[in-house]
Amino acid sequence: MYNTVSRVEGELLKRARSDGPIECDDEYWFHPDPAPAFKQTARKPSKVAFFTCLIRLN
Repeated sequence: MYNTVSRVEGELLKRARSDGPIECDDEYWFHPDPAPAFKQTARKPSKVAFFTCLIRLN
């Protein structure tokens, strides 16, 4: 019914699926207060946003 041996293509596909990078610039990573850490301001888009949009389109 089901094959217990996994195929290489299936394993690679499982490993390739990820959420992608966090859209937050480096200056917002570390903050003395832990609440705003890793949160990009709404007024300034991150530098990685273009890259993640390009990945989603492909």
